[in-house]
Order: sequence, then C-alpha cells, then structure tokens
Amino acid sequence: REGRTERSQDVMDDYPDMMPLDTAEQVRDYAIWWQHWAGEQDLSFGKLIEFQGQFEALVVRFPELADEFRENGII
Repeated sequence: REGRTERSQDVMDDYPDMMPLDTAEQVRDYAIWWQHWAGEQDLSFGKLIEFQGQFEALVVRFPELADEFRENGII
C-alpha cells in the first residue's frame, strides 16, 4: 500500500500475526518485538542500517515516536 513502510523479509518471516503498521501503537509494539528479535540475531552492520532506515521512515509517519525510538537506540 502507498505510504506504508515495508518490513525486511527476514523479520517478516518471524513476526507474529503480521500486524499492520497503521498506528503509532502498532509501530511501538513492532519496535519492541524487533529489539528482542534483533538481540537474538547475528546481524551485520549493513542489515542494522537497513532496519534503522525502516524505523526512521516510520518516525516520519509517527513523529511522536521519535524521542522514544532515539532513547531506546532504535534510530
């Protein structure tokens, strides 16, 4: 869909229930899940930068999450 940020296929394969990212609360829940998932992975710097870019795009849509994501090291 237009305006929707695509998630990396690596995460999409594991993300439970494939919840849409249409609200700030859904994005927050996804970010929390992603932090736990990423902590169990052996991710390259390139892959981390890719995910950071995806979360930065989500912050453009949901600017109220910017400070929270910065504080938690997501962006």
